[in-house]
Amino acid sequence: MRVFWAIVGLLAIITVALMWRGSGGSKASDSPDLLAGGASSPPTESAPASAMSAQPQSAANSAAAATSEEDAEVAALDENFAELEEALALADELYESAMQSTAAPPAGTGNAGQSATAIQPGDHTAHVPGTPAQNPLAPGANIASDAPRQPVAAGPATFEPQPDGSVLVDGKYVVRGSGTKEDPYQISWDLLVSASDTYQPRLGMTELPERIKILDGKHIKIAGYLAFPLATMEAKEVLVMLNMWDGCCIGVPPSPYDAIEVKLKKPMAITSQRFLNYGTLKGTLRVDPYLANDWLLGLYLVDDGELEYGL
Repeated sequence: MRVFWAIVGLLAIITVALMWRGSGGSKASDSPDLLAGGASSPPTESAPASAMSAQPQSAANSAAAATSEEDAEVAALDENFAELEEALALADELYESAMQSTAAPPAGTGNAGQSATAIQPGDHTAHVPGTPAQNPLAPGANIASDAPRQPVAAGPATFEPQPDGSVLVDGKYVVRGSGTKEDPYQISWDLLVSASDTYQPRLGMTELPERIKILDGKHIKIAGYLAFPLATMEAKEVLVMLNMWDGCCIGVPPSPYDAIEVKLKKPMAITSQRFLNYGTLKGTLRVDPYLANDWLLGLYLVDDGELEYGL
């Protein structure tokens, strides 16, 4: 800012100097123009003595006027410099005030002189180093921990027949059908996603729930969103998902727990229906975890998929 105001002041000085020089030049040129126009003639020897004596008086008046103009210009410049100095002083004061307000507090202290690692009342995002970070959406649940989570035992599954012919699995998941090709299991995405309760290999949880194991090799039926491979004349594979996703940037990318990789029993030619994004899948489900350095990349496969558009 100091450089900016210095430049502004310099430009103001130059402008005033040019204006002053221009006004002086115009006065010097007035006399030749008048003589050239013939409006008056130079005085002769016969001119009255009063006219001869008026010339020195006029010159004295002109000199006095020029001196007063210069004094006025100098006074104006002094006033401008004074204003610039005040502006620079104010800028320096504001800068120093801003720097003091943003200065970091002493190491090891917080805003109120407390320890920097102390959790303030009501602050759910503060984290003490060496302890698990808390999930603000689920109090008591850890976001991450330095130590691996303890494996959770899957336990035996429970099956409760319902009056409508369905089966309530583990008191939570409703399954219809018998698991055959003619009468496939009608399963929900909640059931498939529940595998994450006890199976997260990167966290040391390596046991699949019993309710997931019994689906392996069974015929299933499930509705979901579809994502086909791009740049192909016919679709031989499809990804059936819980959430809508366009394969790039629209929607929610799937996880291994909420998506099924499907090889179609019959390739599908590209038609107008080819681009519909919802359908019902039938086929034999394989529960086949695919790992890379304990990271789960895939879990559910269908090799003989049949796809119907719509619910």
